[in-house]
Amino acid sequence: MTLRKKVLTVFITLMVGILITGCSSSSNDNSNNTSDNDLPIKSEGNLVLYIKKSPSIKGQVTTQNIPAESTNIKLRIFNKNQEILKDVEIPDSGTVPVEVKLPIGMYELQAIAYTNSEALTMGALTGVEVKANEYTKANLTLERPSYNIETYVYDENGNKVDIDTIEGGKSFYISYTVDTNGLTFNAYDKLYTYLDGQENYNTLMNFNNETQLTAPSVETESTLSIKIEVVANKVIYGEYYHLYLPSSILNETQTELKVTPPEGGIEIGLN
Repeated sequence: MTLRKKVLTVFITLMVGILITGCSSSSNDNSNNTSDNDLPIKSEGNLVLYIKKSPSIKGQVTTQNIPAESTNIKLRIFNKNQEILKDVEIPDSGTVPVEVKLPIGMYELQAIAYTNSEALTMGALTGVEVKANEYTKANLTLERPSYNIETYVYDENGNKVDIDTIEGGKSFYISYTVDTNGLTFNAYDKLYTYLDGQENYNTLMNFNNETQLTAPSVETESTLSIKIEVVANKVIYGEYYHLYLPSSILNETQTELKVTPPEGGIEIGLN
């Protein structure tokens, strides 16, 4: 039997007009009687983002703006010579402008929409060029990461067999894949299991993409829910941002495994 494989992708368009303006000194000021070649050149530009929150995306798989559940956006603007981290609080209504002064050049942008350190959506944009005396408009798209969680056993020939039911006391395996949309979530990953809603077990997975567990012993059929936590690199983003798969804040469908009581019984002989 095959466990429901959860592959959820929510595309979130960060409706930001990104205006990148560069500037240089004007040659119209002749008060110092200097030539154009004598004027200093300002090799800087301004990166301006307009950020606006959208309605809730709970339980939805559709195109939306920044979800209402998010409270902040962490921006990372960088190239080989420059790196800026900026945290922006998102208002419940209206638009907040964000302006960052940058040297002219090519940049990459990364963004994480989050609440209470839980990453909800994220995205990256490359090839953003800051030029002097020009405007550049770009669109940065934030997406809910797509992921897949599997539960399975191996048969006698070593072949993987997907399962959605396991007998209590028997071993099985969990693995997952996730696409973090170009951002670096490699601090650590962790597996949690919940038996009928109560935390049953948690362990570090060390990104080995396969963890062997023993199903808990039960007296009646129970439900084992599975959650994966993947954490962003604090060295890169300044904080640990936690990506939960699935997200309870966004009301995503749980990955579940049925656990049944052991089969068999006690044979009693009467004389």
